[in-house]
This record gives sequence, C-alpha cells and structure tokens, in this order.
Amino acid sequence: MLEKILAAVLAVGLVLGVSACHALPGEAGGGSVSVLGRSPQCEPGARGGIWLAEANEAAVFDPPLNADAVASVDWSREGVLIYRMGRQPSGGFGLSLVEARREDGFLEVVLRERTPPPTGLVPAVITHPCIALRVPSRGLERIRVVDPAGRENDHLTLER
Repeated sequence: MLEKILAAVLAVGLVLGVSACHALPGEAGGGSVSVLGRSPQCEPGARGGIWLAEANEAAVFDPPLNADAVASVDWSREGVLIYRMGRQPSGGFGLSLVEARREDGFLEVVLRERTPPPTGLVPAVITHPCIALRVPSRGLERIRVVDPAGRENDHLTLER
C-alpha cells in the first residue's frame, strides 16, 4: 500500500514539476541574465552550452523554450544560452541559475546541478535536463559556465 502511495505522490510531483518548468519567479540572476525555462527532458545531446542568436535557431529547443519564451526575447539585443546536462540515467536531475557576472565582453554563469538523492525514489527513465537563459548580447564575446565551486563546465566564444 505504501508503495502505491509513494508512486502516486511521485507521479503528481513529476507532473507539477514539468508543467511549471517555465514559471520561475524569484530565481537568482546576475544583472539582466534570467531563466527563460528549463526541463528534465530536452533535445538529446552532449553536456555543454549552445548559444542561440536568432529566433529561428530556437525552434528545436521546445522544451525548454516554448513560443512565448522565444517571442519574449529581444533578439536584436539578447540571445539565449541553452545549457544541457547530457543524458542522465533517471529522473531527479536538473539545473538552476546561481548567479551571472559580466565584465567587458566576458560573462561567467554559475549553474548548480541537482542530482537525485542516492536512496531517493525517482522515475526510472532516461532524461536530458537543460536550462535556457536570456542573456544581453551587446558586446558579449565569451561565456564561461562554471559550478558553484568555480570548476569550468564549458566555455563558448561567440561569433560576430
């Protein structure tokens, strides 16, 4: 009986978590870097960052970018950084923005990776978590993605 209750609670939590993946009020940001969306199931791909400079590049990333999120970006002054965790063996993985620091043409983005607890009950499904960040693009030349301890996860050089 307890197993059925836990399974039902997990299912409700998973549904609520996925449906709320675009509503992120109050999440930390650096200056005007902000979270546009995130999802536990994004376009499969290797771990790392992808820079989107035009709206037509964003169509393949739904989730985490739905049509409203793409329309909210001022593509003449902003771009979108998609960061993917890569393939994960179960549910419970995710990303959150800790802070972002910009100096001259350099942006450092600090992301925290969430992993499921070792003894936790998580869905037995392959996931591809990612996060989408709105980033002011004027004068931006390089982006570095690090964890909260400062270890580099990726770096991107933007084309002009």
